[in-house]
Amino acid sequence: MDVRRRMPHPALRGVAKIARGLAEAFSDDMRIRQADEQIPAAATQIEVHDFHGDGVVFDEAGVKVTAFAVDHGDLIKPSVGYRIDYGARSVTISGDTKFNENLIRHAAGTDLLIHEVFAMSEQLAKLPQLKPVAAHHTSPEEAGTVFSRVKPKLAAYSHIVLLGTELRELLSRTQGTYQGPLEAGEDLMRFTIGDRVVATRWQAELRKYPD
Repeated sequence: MDVRRRMPHPALRGVAKIARGLAEAFSDDMRIRQADEQIPAAATQIEVHDFHGDGVVFDEAGVKVTAFAVDHGDLIKPSVGYRIDYGARSVTISGDTKFNENLIRHAAGTDLLIHEVFAMSEQLAKLPQLKPVAAHHTSPEEAGTVFSRVKPKLAAYSHIVLLGTELRELLSRTQGTYQGPLEAGEDLMRFTIGDRVVATRWQAELRKYPD
């Protein structure tokens, strides 16, 4: 992308207001950088496009981004997932969602599927106040069903919510409905997509990726 141009942003309702707020909050910083670093004004602007339904929201230099509706609850709309295609490679990101057929349809054939998950202990699951929270998300068993139907080269969890349970149990529950390759995402985890998808963990103590 040409850094001299404004940054396009396919947005949910309300993001335009946030973009205006950011421009105001960083106005002095942008003014100084434009003068000191000769950054063109256009490069400091965010071009917002409201989400109006499934479709391509970015297509440039071989990179195509498709936004599609997912289901995060009746009152939380729109909620959106994204598929990024570059050549023969692709990544699909679920966003916040319950089990959703539209996600499965748009993720078909993707190399890497990154999906949210919400898991809690049997004891906590009995609490009435937590049931509405769980209803906005995807359980490990449901996520496993999504992975099994999409059949990505690698499935990975992000936005991992664990209440009264542990990561190993999350993975075990997922494997009840999905036996393919699976990773629990971590901050700074790197994915290399080719004939297979390889996840590499950041080595915090060394401040680098393994050689």
